[in-house]
Amino acid sequence: MIYFLYGEDDFRIKRRLIELRTGLFKTDANLDFQIKEAANLTAADLNSLVMTQSLLSASKLIVVSQPIKDSSEDLRKGLTELLARPVPDGVVLVFIETQPDQRTKLFKLLNKFVAESYPLLRVPEAKRWLQEQAQKRGVKIDITAVSMLAEDFSDDLWRMSSELDKLATFTGNKLITSDSIEQLTPRPLTDNIFLTIEALAKKNFALANKLINRQLLLGMAEQQLIAMIAYQFRNIVLIRAWLDQGVKPSELPTKTQLHPYVVQKTTELSRQFSISDLSKIFYLLQRVDAAIKKGITPPRVGLDILTAQLVNA
Repeated sequence: MIYFLYGEDDFRIKRRLIELRTGLFKTDANLDFQIKEAANLTAADLNSLVMTQSLLSASKLIVVSQPIKDSSEDLRKGLTELLARPVPDGVVLVFIETQPDQRTKLFKLLNKFVAESYPLLRVPEAKRWLQEQAQKRGVKIDITAVSMLAEDFSDDLWRMSSELDKLATFTGNKLITSDSIEQLTPRPLTDNIFLTIEALAKKNFALANKLINRQLLLGMAEQQLIAMIAYQFRNIVLIRAWLDQGVKPSELPTKTQLHPYVVQKTTELSRQFSISDLSKIFYLLQRVDAAIKKGITPPRVGLDILTAQLVNA
């Protein structure tokens, strides 16, 4: 059996892969499951994976990531030859491609098998998806809250799923409303936020202040901006922790459940801060947040103090 799963929505692709793996486990508890990056495979490697019989299992699930984008000429040739003949009994091949060039011969060849497309969801589709997920979790959420989450995160189901879980935990059996989201969910990170964090890392107060003022002029509230900065620094710490444990960058979206684009930008930023820097930054964030919430410091003053202290951290 050969599957071709493609599209930018890696959340639904990974969920589909879990479904396939779970189904095969039901019939063979000793399933031989392997995931390979095309960039690290040769034609001989792939042929060996497919044709070699496992000693402990009667079935095998082999996943090859990015066969169109990252294959060498040798692997493309070997893959074309492999797909021209039946795969051995018990072998299931899954090819995953996030942004395939549909003009290529390999795309057209793979598309002849069980091909499933997973584009990023549009807002109306994301609303339906979110309502289905809430129902599966036994979570109550009103239509306004559904619209807010879908409009903010329709292109990032990792984040939308995570936010739904967080909201469900904090609200318990109560209805999730727009007020719940305003209190607990920072708005999506924009490129401006990444640029702001980078300016802070480079101790460029003038640029950081200019970028922050631009966000405020566009209508973002001071506390919301502080929440987004805090959220991004939490992401930096999270990614640093996984990298320090030896996790490969390609595995970070799955480990962190963050959108690949956010992972990419955050990984770049994480190299600009030491663990000591991050510890000081979290202390500053907590102090400013507490001062604003207690009414000691006005939000705009708190944001200005935070910016200045982050530059000097």
